[in-house]
Amino acid sequence: MNLTCVTPPATPILDVDLFRNHLRIDPANDAEVVNSLPRAVSSYLDGRDGLLGRALITQTWRLTLDGFPSPACRAGPAIVLPLPPLQVVQSITYIDPDGVQQTLQASEYVAQGIGSDDKGKIIPAFGKTWPQTQDFPGAVTVTFRAGYGDAVGAGPQAITQAALLIAAHWFEQREAVIVGNFGARPLPIGAAELLAPYRNFGF
Repeated sequence: MNLTCVTPPATPILDVDLFRNHLRIDPANDAEVVNSLPRAVSSYLDGRDGLLGRALITQTWRLTLDGFPSPACRAGPAIVLPLPPLQVVQSITYIDPDGVQQTLQASEYVAQGIGSDDKGKIIPAFGKTWPQTQDFPGAVTVTFRAGYGDAVGAGPQAITQAALLIAAHWFEQREAVIVGNFGARPLPIGAAELLAPYRNFGF
């Protein structure tokens, strides 16, 4: 299994002006740092390598498999898609036993879990089965779009609030180590608590 980003998010998850208002600073102060932190926190939370293991702003990914899943697999015949929420399955291609690339018609499969916070799945349509493929690594390719939307801040408000808290912490603490101030404690409802319901572990 291999997962490759085809089209990355067009915007960060935080609006710069919202972030400035959260910090309560003059727009002219620390402009370079303030402008960079929304994208930094997006990289920290979003996508395949992000903390949440989900797509926040709309993005397109390509999942490659060595073959279609067997009904005997733990998940049955379903192709489980990472990075919820799923928006749409754009295409499924495969290498047939003769070594020819084929495109599976949309009528041959059903996408489940579109718009859900859970992982999306693709199953054969009623009365259909997955076609045979050549015994070759990456014989099946699924291209799909995922995310809460195109706009900055798309997605649950709790994620946006957590992103603000994390970015504000990075703004205030610009070193890798904090010296002194050992009496500090996390907020009762801080970033970790806000993000916990949206953590998606593994593929």
